[in-house]
Amino acid sequence: MHQEFTWCYTQLFLSFIGVVLLSSVEKLTQSFKAMMYERLTSPFAFSLLIAWIYFNWQGLYFFLYSDAEILFKYAYLAEFHTDLNRNLYFPLMYAFGLSILYPIVSYVPYATQEASAWCKRKTK
Repeated sequence: MHQEFTWCYTQLFLSFIGVVLLSSVEKLTQSFKAMMYERLTSPFAFSLLIAWIYFNWQGLYFFLYSDAEILFKYAYLAEFHTDLNRNLYFPLMYAFGLSILYPIVSYVPYATQEASAWCKRKTK
């Protein structure tokens, strides 16, 4: 009889630990998903990605669609597409500029709508 109680308490304890661990893993997974969503949807990260693709489209196109061997592709990219300006500085400048201009440009329609509504209220 003592063994049955011990077994019962052991099973209860293990199931409790399992629930706690499962909820911790679920919380960790949700936190990771939220972090990745935030990182991928930030205006700066998206602007940087678009700017990098714009400045490096030839090398990217060659790497993805060339029939050459992979070692030749790496050698070609290492030889002709390692300019720090084109790979880092210009995309960073464009991403920073777009991140600064985006809120300003997106505010214009809102301000126009508010000004129009204000004029309508004043003319009544």
